[in-house]
Amino acid sequence: MELPAVLVVALCARGRAVGGDAASSMVPLVFLVLFGMIFNTANGFVNGYNLFLSGRIYTLNWLFAPRFIGGLFELVSTPNYFGEIVQWIGWAVMTWSLAGLSFALFTVANLLPRGIGHHRWYREHFEDYPDRRRAIVPFIL
Repeated sequence: MELPAVLVVALCARGRAVGGDAASSMVPLVFLVLFGMIFNTANGFVNGYNLFLSGRIYTLNWLFAPRFIGGLFELVSTPNYFGEIVQWIGWAVMTWSLAGLSFALFTVANLLPRGIGHHRWYREHFEDYPDRRRAIVPFIL
């Protein structure tokens, strides 16, 4: 993700030395732009190589198979929902504010029923779906 323009402007303003000239404030901006270009180029190369040049041939079956290998997909049906819930609970604890708590509660209220629904659908449509796999929270729910 590119660095927001507001952050770039703020970093340039903070980078200016007291009584310094305008050229001294351009140094942080130049480093930010160069780092962003290098980072995005490396990301593009790694993704392009993995998708097109690595020699792996993915079939359409791979795209539609809900049984991913490894990670939290072995323990829960919707690890992305679990990660989102943990993230917003962490944000609520870190900010210790009503806004953080609100985001955490609304995230749980939104994603928990959806995760349970996805889990129920997987169990109904795949006979060999693992019994030990939970809906959202590993080993619990």
